[in-house]
Amino acid sequence: MLIKTHTRSLEYCFAGLSTFILTILALIPQMQIQVQGEDPNTKLPYESGYDHGCNDSGISDFSDRYINQPERGPSFHTDEFMRGYDAGYNACSLLQGTN
Repeated sequence: MLIKTHTRSLEYCFAGLSTFILTILALIPQMQIQVQGEDPNTKLPYESGYDHGCNDSGISDFSDRYINQPERGPSFHTDEFMRGYDAGYNACSLLQGTN
């Protein structure tokens, strides 16, 4: 009788544990979708800065460049953005110089 009681306790324990594990496994993909689904068009500051720097490298009039627009200068951006901006500006300037 004691063995049957322990066996049933183990069965309930494993049933509860397996239900918990299956629930967690079912929720993991949904959590990833929420993180990825926040805004797929959002770029990291470095990437955004790189793109703006690359675009600005092709604009000869300094006043037309993104970085020289009101409220768009270096003081309005993070260091990471400005590193990306400088990298993009330099890389694309070199590319445009080879054409």
